[in-house]
Amino acid sequence: MKTDIKNKNKYQNNVNSNNFIDKDVQRILQFLNILQRATFCPKYSIKNNYIVPNSYISIIFSIIGMFLLSMLLISRSYYLISEHFVLPVTSFITKGLYFDSIYYPFGFFINFLNGIIQSRNNINFVLTFQKVHRFLNTSPKHFIIWNWLSAASIVGVFIFIQYMLFIMAGFDLFLINVVCALYVFDVNLIYAFRTIRLLEIKLELWKCKMLAGFEDVHRESECRKMFEVYADILQCYHVHKVCFQHYILFYIFEVFIHILIYVQFSIDILKVGINSSHETLINILVPLWISTVCWMMKDIITLTLLNSRYEQFYITMQSVQDACYIILKSRCTAVERRVCKNVRRLHRASFSKVRVCGAVRLDAGLQLSLMDLLTSYTFVLLQFAFL
Repeated sequence: MKTDIKNKNKYQNNVNSNNFIDKDVQRILQFLNILQRATFCPKYSIKNNYIVPNSYISIIFSIIGMFLLSMLLISRSYYLISEHFVLPVTSFITKGLYFDSIYYPFGFFINFLNGIIQSRNNINFVLTFQKVHRFLNTSPKHFIIWNWLSAASIVGVFIFIQYMLFIMAGFDLFLINVVCALYVFDVNLIYAFRTIRLLEIKLELWKCKMLAGFEDVHRESECRKMFEVYADILQCYHVHKVCFQHYILFYIFEVFIHILIYVQFSIDILKVGINSSHETLINILVPLWISTVCWMMKDIITLTLLNSRYEQFYITMQSVQDACYIILKSRCTAVERRVCKNVRRLHRASFSKVRVCGAVRLDAGLQLSLMDLLTSYTFVLLQFAFL
């Protein structure tokens, strides 16, 4: 017992005392961090209530995980090309498998590299958010429940459906497990839109608190703190943009490219089904086609949730500015007027919508543009298929 206490004190002496994480914040982020560790991409470590960068052992495990996931995807392509597939391995399927063998391992490498490079930023996000949460403190139970529901609906349900369909089609367990490996990228998106939702909740609380007003005794100190908290929320948002932009850009390209691949693959399945026996059609091709459609739906739903979450954050941010404008037009005190002016000034100077890697703006317009492109190219594929 004495040895444990001594080791704990020694550990705390080697860690910056400012890195202490409250139990409440740990509970808020706990499930999201478990998902990250399960996919070999932890963003940081929390030991003895202190947040620290990933250790060398954790990095080694991430390298091993990245290597195993990459080999799993490459082995799948080799397995299918080696005449183990129910469909004739056409030139298109072969090229698609080769593409997956390069693109997905590249995505695993981005996850690994970004986890190391952005480790400090991820820690800064948690520490800055903690300052916000201490001032705008509410019960995290509702948010934690939705973390579980988000993962269960996006990852759990679709994995279960894929397992059932692959088993119905008589595929090997090896191919079924490959499906699970691809959900690494969905986990990153879940983390992204749940953390931006977290900031949105704090903005809503900030607005309500500002509109409610303050007591005369504490007005000046509370107003000063309100501005500091708003600045911290903006800081969290900027760090969030830096940490997740590569994940999001990769996923946008992944969705666009692979939905077109799935469309062409579905066309190939239908062509084979026309000339196949009734037993093959029912037992193999129909489950395979449903699996492909489900995968397309999962990609579209996940990206739609991400875009809608960011769009809602922008709306909430604008509502904060509207609240400040209302306060300025009312009979507010000089202190409240100064805070509202500073908030509006800071917003104009530093806030902008997420533009991932300076290329794609993340909002509702992206979803419309992407669906327009997918529709156009799908019609092109259908025209070539029936010519």
